[in-house]
Amino acid sequence: MALDTAGMNRGYTDMLTGSMHLLDLPANALFKYVLKGRLPSIFLPSFLHESTHFWCGSSDLSAALAILELRSHRDALLSPKNYPRLSRNLAVFDATQTLLKPLLEGLALFMEFDASPGDSRVFAAPGTWASAIFLPLEDDESTLPPREKIDAAWVTDQILARLLNYRTDDRAVARKLNVLMQPLREDPDYYLLGYLAVKAIWLAATQKTRMFLDRDLFLSFVRSWIFQDWVLIGYVLDETISPSVAIYLISGRIQRRVAVLASQDLTGEATAFNEESDAAEMNHARMLASMQIKQWEAEQPVTAMRSLLTELRDGFAKGERKRQNWFLGDFLTIQHRQEMMRLAIEEVMIEVNEYNRVLVRRGADWQSTYLAGQAPPQAKKGTTSGWITIYFLPELMKTVILAVREDQPMLCVSAQGVPEDKMTVLRFSVTKVVATEKKRREISAYCRELAAKDEQYNEALDGMRQHVQTIYSGWGVSNTPEEKEKNVLTMLERRGFYELLGRDGDLLTALVHISLVPLKSYLEGSLREIGIDLEDALAKLAIIQKETGMPLVYVAPGDSIFSCA
Repeated sequence: MALDTAGMNRGYTDMLTGSMHLLDLPANALFKYVLKGRLPSIFLPSFLHESTHFWCGSSDLSAALAILELRSHRDALLSPKNYPRLSRNLAVFDATQTLLKPLLEGLALFMEFDASPGDSRVFAAPGTWASAIFLPLEDDESTLPPREKIDAAWVTDQILARLLNYRTDDRAVARKLNVLMQPLREDPDYYLLGYLAVKAIWLAATQKTRMFLDRDLFLSFVRSWIFQDWVLIGYVLDETISPSVAIYLISGRIQRRVAVLASQDLTGEATAFNEESDAAEMNHARMLASMQIKQWEAEQPVTAMRSLLTELRDGFAKGERKRQNWFLGDFLTIQHRQEMMRLAIEEVMIEVNEYNRVLVRRGADWQSTYLAGQAPPQAKKGTTSGWITIYFLPELMKTVILAVREDQPMLCVSAQGVPEDKMTVLRFSVTKVVATEKKRREISAYCRELAAKDEQYNEALDGMRQHVQTIYSGWGVSNTPEEKEKNVLTMLERRGFYELLGRDGDLLTALVHISLVPLKSYLEGSLREIGIDLEDALAKLAIIQKETGMPLVYVAPGDSIFSCA
């Protein structure tokens, strides 16, 4: 089946379950790829972006936030006396997600447009995943080197090949142009705001910690610096703190962490992080110290997290059916967001016929059959609605096709190499999460209706969007002279960099090309093909940079151009 590329620009990631959805395609369009552990290259931009969200979402901070949301569901439906706790936890969840959203989008865009392996031992996970599943369809195991020959240099080459193939493509230019032309204030997704902030933080950090010129190292370090910060997690989980105080502490902690990252020499911390990330057996105390977290600071938050996870285990172990389903569903949701990356989902019809065969169909007629196979034990005969899903398992670097209906996994097709115990957990978790997602969204909305009746909830969230806008705007222009910041922000608020560059579309296009592949030898030819002279563009950018004070490019000795946008 040919790939229909219409409507293939935007993916999304569910912040509760961690479920990704890359593109709107019939699932069977991917079967020939997935069965070989591949994805078509058209998915690469969306994969790099959304898998960064998954990567951050599989952190301890994101798990803690998900636990609060799930606990609020139980408080609303099973424990009516816990409305104050529900209100507090949802206020903290909503405020923290708002505080983190521009950062999440900025990191995802940095992964898509900027990140690449350097001299460190650290690879940003989304790039590593992409190098494993965006191989040409005709490649198979015989074309790969023996496992013992796969080393860091080979992995680096594979990652760079995928990234350069994308960043020299018109798709990357179009996507980045779209980002840089977003208004700074009116974008509900904070794309430009978050991206500007991350680029400015990176630029400042490299001046103090030269190791962060390795962009994969920087991206991975930031992910741990914020999303594995046990002090921050402690503020999130401490239900004795009122929502307003908790949000004040959370916001202050994030701002202080960014300030340290951008202004201190963290060479010692980056060295330890680099070494422990690749160690055969990680020294957790040293890794914690690399994040400037003392062991005693982590003890209480770690205990609180374990207690909440134990609450889930104990809840479904009691055997009380109604509560068992809720607690089990919550536990599987946490596991799902940590280990299982959903790439696509489609509603289907699932039939179990008189021959105990399963037929998975897109429509009612037999010609629309996607999959067929032996029915699982005790499968009820008849036709019901269901779902067909495609998953990537990061730990194993494998892709899997799963067909499920509301109460049972039905068919599973995978590339070789997925252990049966992993498949059992996957089948069970996916079935539970997929079947309850719609209900989860409804319950989340109901919980917020309850929380909105509490003045503390409303007070805690009042002005949060403006607060976030102020913080990230400050970070985004932090490398601009203070007396020029207001003017730069005013221009960016209209139409992003298009306004900043004097509404010169060619100059903006040149800046995008420079930022994607910052090599003069390449740019001279690629820009000439579209009627733009590189030296002329660099001269104009230098004038605007001097006038506005906003860093744009730095022409380094040799072939490199250092892009700040």
